[in-house]
Amino acid sequence: MKKLFLILVLLSTVGVVYAQSPSERTKVSLLQELSWMEGAWKGMAGSSPFFERYELVNDTLIRIDYYADSTLREIEASGNLFLEEGTLFHTYGQSKWKMTQNEGRTWCFEPVVNASNSFCWTFIDKDSWSARLMSSGKTSDYLMKRISP
Repeated sequence: MKKLFLILVLLSTVGVVYAQSPSERTKVSLLQELSWMEGAWKGMAGSSPFFERYELVNDTLIRIDYYADSTLREIEASGNLFLEEGTLFHTYGQSKWKMTQNEGRTWCFEPVVNASNSFCWTFIDKDSWSARLMSSGKTSDYLMKRISP
C-alpha cells in the first residue's frame, strides 16, 4: 500500500511539472541561462570605465544597477531584465527592449518603447562577456569583465 501511495504521489508530481505551459518552463530556463551575469562588472567606453551590477531577485527578475565608479556605492540608474508571458524584456529608465534572439551564448534585444537602438550580449566565460550596441548604422562593442561575484 505504501508503494502504491508513493507511486501515485510521484506520478501526480510529474503530471504537474509537465502540465506547465511551455512558456512557464521557458521562463525559468531563460533566467537560468543568464544567471552567469549575476555580480559586478566593469566595461570601457573609450577611455572611460563604467560599472554595472546584476542581481537575480527571483524567478522572473534580474535587477541591474549602473554605478558612477568602482566603489559601487552611488547608483546612477537602474534597469531590469524580466519575464512577462514567457518573453524576456530589458528596461532602462523609460526605455524597453524585447529579446528577439537566443542562440547558444548570444541574447539579442530589439527596441519596443522609447528606444531606437538594439543590442546583443554574448557570453565569453564566467568572468567576461561582450555587449554590441547597434543604432543608426553605428555599432559599438564593449567587453565586460567581472569585478566581483
